[in-house]
Formats: sequence, structure tokens, C-alpha cells
Amino acid sequence: MQRLAWPDGRSSMTAIIRTHSWRLTPLGAPENWPPALKTAVDIALQSRQPAFVCWGKALTTLYNDAAIAELGTRHPAALGRPYAEIWADRWDDFAGVVDAVLAGEPQHVVMQRSRPSGGEPLTWHTFSWLPLRDDKGQIAGFLCQATESNLSLGDEQLRMVVDSASDAISLFDLTTRKYIYLNPACSALTGFTRDEIIKMPVDEVIARIHPDDLDQPGVAPGAPFPPASQIEYRWQTKSGEYRWLSVRRQTVPDAQGNPVAVVSINRDITASKQAEEALRDSEERLALAMESGEMGAWEWDVVNNKAVWNPKLFELFGLPKESEAGYDAFFKIVHPDDYQALEDSLRAVLADGTHWKAEFRVIHTGGIIRWLVVRGKLERTLDGKPSIMFGVNYDITEQKRAEDELRASQTRLALAMQSAQMGHWEWDIAGDKALRSPEIYEMLGEPPIVGLDAQDTFMRHVHPDDVAIVSETVGEVLKTGRDWKAEFRIIRTDGEERWLAGLGRLVRDYNGRPITMFGVNYDITEQKRAEAELKTSETRYRLLHENLRDGFVETDMEGRFIACNDIYCDMVGYSREELYGLTYQELTPERWHAAEQIIVDQEILVRGYSSVYEKEYRRKDGAIINVEIRAVLTRDDNGTPAAMWALVRDITERKEDDARLQALKEQLMHVGRVNELSQVSAGIAHELNQPLAAMHNYAATARRLIDRGDQNSINAAQHAIAKAGEQAARAGEIVRRMRDFVEKRDTNQKRDDINAIIQEAADLGLIGAKAEGIETHFCLASNLPAVIADRVQIEQVLVNLLHNAMDAMADVPKRVLTLSSWLNGTMVEVIVSDTGHGIPEPVLDRLFHPFVTTKANGMGIGLAISKSIMEAHGGDITAEPRQGGGTLFRLRLPAAPSL
Repeated sequence: MQRLAWPDGRSSMTAIIRTHSWRLTPLGAPENWPPALKTAVDIALQSRQPAFVCWGKALTTLYNDAAIAELGTRHPAALGRPYAEIWADRWDDFAGVVDAVLAGEPQHVVMQRSRPSGGEPLTWHTFSWLPLRDDKGQIAGFLCQATESNLSLGDEQLRMVVDSASDAISLFDLTTRKYIYLNPACSALTGFTRDEIIKMPVDEVIARIHPDDLDQPGVAPGAPFPPASQIEYRWQTKSGEYRWLSVRRQTVPDAQGNPVAVVSINRDITASKQAEEALRDSEERLALAMESGEMGAWEWDVVNNKAVWNPKLFELFGLPKESEAGYDAFFKIVHPDDYQALEDSLRAVLADGTHWKAEFRVIHTGGIIRWLVVRGKLERTLDGKPSIMFGVNYDITEQKRAEDELRASQTRLALAMQSAQMGHWEWDIAGDKALRSPEIYEMLGEPPIVGLDAQDTFMRHVHPDDVAIVSETVGEVLKTGRDWKAEFRIIRTDGEERWLAGLGRLVRDYNGRPITMFGVNYDITEQKRAEAELKTSETRYRLLHENLRDGFVETDMEGRFIACNDIYCDMVGYSREELYGLTYQELTPERWHAAEQIIVDQEILVRGYSSVYEKEYRRKDGAIINVEIRAVLTRDDNGTPAAMWALVRDITERKEDDARLQALKEQLMHVGRVNELSQVSAGIAHELNQPLAAMHNYAATARRLIDRGDQNSINAAQHAIAKAGEQAARAGEIVRRMRDFVEKRDTNQKRDDINAIIQEAADLGLIGAKAEGIETHFCLASNLPAVIADRVQIEQVLVNLLHNAMDAMADVPKRVLTLSSWLNGTMVEVIVSDTGHGIPEPVLDRLFHPFVTTKANGMGIGLAISKSIMEAHGGDITAEPRQGGGTLFRLRLPAAPSL
């Protein structure tokens, strides 16, 4: 690493620089200085002329002994301070020079050097500013050196310097009231030649001053003004444009001290004034935004990592106001996809910057994503370390959506421009001469006019009926300056009428006079035809709207009616005028409000439409009707929900029909159960006969034993009576099952054990099976989940299948009936299989249709009822041939959720 080659100790500044606390400045320790800086400091310290070295963004300043006289009382505090702070009182003179040298342009300026104690000028110096570059070739500072010139006021060299100055310098004779000297910059600033200004009367010079600026003292040439004054005003140049001037004036006295002339240094500050005005506007908008609470403001103590947020910022971040503000809380809600980039941008500002600007997303509670902008300003300590950062955040979600829509629109526009036939034109307004591209002449159906005479009038091709409209729109453009847009007809050479669209933009001269308009034309004939067809379609739509079979209704987002057809009015019993003063909630019984609001929030607002749902309306006469609704959301051009419309169907009669149908189905099921019992009546009679006969025998035995009278006989009689009671209970159980099976009642589905249902159905359905020589097997899986079922209805299905199986095996040698249960995924399956004749294939496909049967005397309704019952339970029933002969019926029921 290069070390500083400090000059010998004879230089006082060498010693001062050696002992200065550089670690507290942006330059840091001298041993870490870049070679270019060290070399520049060496050169400055060894120079006998005043020399300054300024380095880094802050332009930290070092200087030699000769520069102390230039600094005066600024020394020694100037060492290590920013250049702009040292010369704050003369920065207007230096700012432009410094900007130029940092842009890579060496600067040379002649200045008068005064004695440190004041008095007469000592010498004239030429100050040279030279750019200094770092190791990467980037400009990192400058070296300023002074060279004694020994010029006097009348020297030709000084005249050359004044003539080459960028500011406009003039000398005004107070006696003749004429300008006697003007440097070339005066012509560049005003637009007038030197001779024109010298010959210009003072009254004209004053007349070109902006009226609002004339009340300042010393504005007019030759008017009294404070010594060495500086004023700002607007002056009209030769082009008619007002420019802002910063004018510094100094009187020139004669030998007696009387003022005889005025020296003026004029600098154009129009750009800075415009920037100030823009800044004021920006600050006013910022103040209004902050006052109206549209921005979230914050301040962050970087050193202690403490932050303060205003209430709006908590809202933007989607956090409760009682939350803790700070760096960690902020980054917790940043979208994961934006986290790293946002953190990197902040770290970059903390490392080597002052302004922070970024766009990012935050995630609110509930998963809502919003786009925000952050703007921050970092303040640093004197040694350049981050201290306090403050700034604002504001929501740009809608802007982002608009940008997405704009990109999509631009893509569509690009595609349209590629596919569209557009013609270009330019119109000379004063001469009414239009230059048109060949594409436009193709639209006109005539050959293009080419060559130097390729000019046309603007209105020549416009349809006579549209001339007035086009003229009116063009006149509005010439008056307001807005872009031109019009649609009009043309008459082609072949007589065909076509529709064109025109887009144009106005161009004005420097005085604001319209001179030219240029733009494009494109054919919209097909579009106009489509619009005409659309109008016809809309007429048809209105006719359809009024003649719909269903009611049509439209409401705003608060539920107020805004449109409906006659069907809807008839349905609810209100007129249109009455409905327009109501909401759909007022027509809906209160018990439906909560459920319907869920449909609006979770279906209509989320996906744009609802599933078909049912609810009730209360008609004007108080009657309740059942309706079926399908609702759709409509949005405005910004994508905001604007209204809801729906098709409404009165299903009151259908609901009544469904209720009657359900009653008929239940009656049919009851008939089916009675029919099942009638088919096994002989077996039931036999089953009942056994306990009844046993009861008779036990009763007779007990009577005989009681007649004997001894104690043993009485004890035996008691036992016989108890046995008779058991047989009576057995007969009663058989009768109870029969009564429950045939009882007509409402459906009652609840959690139940499928194996218990199978056993109870077998007890009833297999009565007489042994007498028929049927061998029965049970293969029931253990630990099966419960099912949600109506026990009697499922038993009815199983009893029907058991009777069918017994009938199918009536005349076969092998008679085996098997009942199985098992879990298949989420469904509980019950299988009834037999070894009977089986079902013919043509019948198998229609087996569950009503009135289809393989029995000679069968009704054909048992299996149809069974299928209806299974589907009502959310399951199904199927039949298939059994391997080895016979039929296998498979019942499937959903397993109930675990408790």
C-alpha cells in the first residue's frame, strides 16, 4: 500500500494534516487513502501557490500553506470539512464550476485576491480546477490551484476572461443611459445581438421585465439600488419567452466617488426556478397527502433500531395499532418473493447512500396482498455513519393493477397495429395542405398522389353529412390543444360509403400558434356494422328480458333493486316502482339472511357467480313462496364490484310436488314391506306357532303340577310358567319386528352398526330358511365404522334380497346363502350372494327398473324401491353374476365420520 510521502517539517500544514483526526471524516485513516488521493495531497503540500484537494462525495478538503491566505478566518476549521460548507457564502460563484469539473471538464477562472486584513486588492489569480480520478478511472474529486496573473482592470487578458465568461456581463452608462459593454453571453441569453441591445431604448428594456417583478427596487437599468445588490426577475427574450435572471449589480464611481456606471452579472436561473416550483408543488401535494392520512410516515433510529410509525402506516401494513413498530415487525409482513430484494436495497442505502426508494408487497391478515412504495431519506453523522432515516409509504395496489391492465392493453394494441391497416397523414393548417400515405388512398379507392405535388385538402374526402361534425371537432382541437379523435364517413371513388376513425395531435410554434396536425386513419366500417348488429341484438335482448319464463332482477351492492322484469314483479306481488324503493333483504324472511350473506361473500364476490341455491320470498300479500336463484356479479371499468343480477324461478309448486312424491315413495316402501311379509306369511305363521304351542304345553303342565298340591310339584309348576313366559316373550318379539317392519313412519337416519342391522334383517328375512334346506353363512368384518342410516329402510332392502335369494334357490340342489360385510375405502359394503339360477343377462341391465322381475307372480317394485333407498342414503346397489352360479348383490353405504 502506498504511504504518504509527507514533505519536510518546514510546511506548517504538513504537521497539521499529520495530526488531524481523519478517522472521524469520510476519508478515514490516511494509511487507507487511495494512491490518487495521496499523490494529489503530496503535490498540493509541495506547491508554493494556493492549492486545495477535495475528495469523495462530500468533497472533504485538504490544502497547503499558501491557501491559508485565501481561507482567511476559515482556517484552520476548514481542514477536513466539505468544500461547500467552507465556501457557503460564495457558493453561488463556485457551484457551477464544481459541477462542471466533477463532470470531467477542467475549469479556469480569474479572481481577485484581497489582503487578509482588507484594503486594496493584492493580486489577481487564475484558479484552475482539475478532475481527480480514483483507481477505477471514476472522477472522485478535484485539485484546485491558483496562479498569480498580475492583471489590472484594463488588461486585454482580463477582457478575454470576461468575454469568455458563461454569465452575461454588461456595463451600463448612467449618464447616457446606454449599455457601453456587453459580453457574448448577453446575446446568448437574450436572443438579441450586441448592437440591438446597445441601440435598444431603456423603456423597451424595462417593458420586457415581467409586470409582476417591476415592484422590486433596482430592477430597472439605472434605477437606484442597494450597493452590491442581487435581485431575481423575469425578462422577455427576443423569442417572446420569459426567462428568470439572477442579477448581481455593482456601481462604478468616478474620482469623486459619484456613481457613473453599473456593472451587472446576469445568470439564467430559469431551470432552477422551474425545479423550485415543481418542488413546491410536490411538497404541497405531500403535505396534503400527509394531512389527509393517505401516507404512512415513519422515522427509524438506525443506531438503536427503534422506529415510530403514524396510524396510517399500521393500516397500510395490515397491523393493529397496538402492535410494536420497528424493523423486525416491518419485514415480517413483507411478501416472501420481495423480501430479499427489499432488504438488499435497504442495505445498499445504509452502506453508501442517502435516498431509499422501493416497491414491494405486504401480506395482511387473511392473506390479502397489497403493493406499497417506500421512500426514505438517510441522515448520517459527521463521520458518515448512518444515524436517522425517515420517510413515507403509500399504497400503489390500484396503480399496479392499472399497469397490468395497461401492459395487456399495450399488447393488444401492438397486435392490433400489426394486423390493422392504418394510414398516416400530416396537415399544414395554414395552407390546408394534407400529405397522406398510400394506405389512406387505398381506403379511398383511388391511386395515391405522389411526388412534390403529393398534397391534398384535409376535408376533401369527408361525407357531406359529416363535414360539420369533423369541422366542429377540429375547431375544438385548435382551441384547446387536446388530441383530435373523430369518426366519420367517406365516399370512395367507386361510390361506396366507408367509415373511418381519425386520431391526430396538434403541433404549435414557439408563439403557441397551431401550425401542423399529424395522425392516422383506419377503417372502422366493420366495427360500425357490428355496432348496428349489436343494437339489433340489444333490442332482441330487451324483448327476451321481458318475456323470460324466469324472473330477472338486478341490484346494487347494497341490495337495492335497480332493474327487474314483469315475471319477477308478478312473482313477488310488487310493481317496479315499489321494488325500486326496497332491497332484496326486505323481501327475504330473516331466517335466510345469514346463509344468503355467506353465499354473497364466499361465492359471488370471490368467483363472480353463485351456485344454484334455494330460499324463500315473502310476497307483498304476506304469502311465503319458495324460489331457486342463480346470481352473477358485474364489475365496473376499474374491476370494482358494481351490481348483482340473478335469474329467479318460483319453485313453490315443485316443492309441493316433491313433498307429495316423497309421501308416495314412503307409502310405496310401506306397501313393499307389507308385500315382503305377505310372501313369508307361512313361515311367519310357523315361527309364531312354535312359541304358542310351547306356551300351551307349559301352561297345561303347570296346571297339572299345581293340582298335585305338593311343594315339589308347585316348584316345577313355577318353572313351567317361567318357560311359558319366555315363549310368550319370543312370540312378542316376532310380532314387534313385524310391526316395526310394516309401520308407516317418517325417515329417521342416524349412526348405526351395519352388522347389527344385518343380523336383525336376517332374523326376519330368513324365517323358514331351514325348513327350505337353505344353508346360511355370515362373514361379517369386525371393527367396522358406523354408517348413517334409517335402520328399518336398510332392513327392508336386505329382507327383499334375502327373499329373492331364497326364491332363486327353491329348485336347485345346492342352496347356500352368504351374508358378508367389509370396509372398502370410505364405503362400507354388504354382500348378499346365493347359489340359485342367476339372472338372465338381458334382465340384468334393467334389473332395478320398476316392474322388471324374473318371478312368475312378482310385482317388480322391490328392487326399484331398494335402489331408491340406497341412493337416498348416499350409496348404491348393484347386481352381478356369482362365480360358480347364482347372483351377488352389493350394497354400498358411506362410512360415518368418526366422533
